[in-house]
Amino acid sequence: MTEERLQDIQSIAMHANTVFSKMYDGFGTTVGFSREPQLPNADIITIDSLRSEKRIALVVIDEKPGVVALAQGVRGTEDFTSVEEYPIDSFSSNDVVKAMESAFC
Repeated sequence: MTEERLQDIQSIAMHANTVFSKMYDGFGTTVGFSREPQLPNADIITIDSLRSEKRIALVVIDEKPGVVALAQGVRGTEDFTSVEEYPIDSFSSNDVVKAMESAFC
C-alpha cells in the first residue's frame, strides 16, 4: 500500500465521520489509525461510536492492494459481526457513512 493511497483512505474516513456527525448529533464518533501486531501487513483505520459502543474498521492488507475491507463490530474488542470488501478505486465516504448508519444507529 502506497502512503498516498493510505492517506486517501484516511481522508475518506475523516470525511465520512464529518458527514455522519452533521447528520446525527450526539454519537461521539472518533477516527483512529493503528497497526496491529496480529496483522503486521495491514493498516487499520477505525471509527468508534462512544454512544453505541460500536466500531467500524477499514482494513487495507498489503497482499490485497486493490481492496478495502470494511468491518463492523464492538468497540474495544476484536469481535466483528460483518466484513465487506470494496474495490479501492471506487470506495467512497458514502460507503463508510452507510456502514456507520448501519452500525451506530
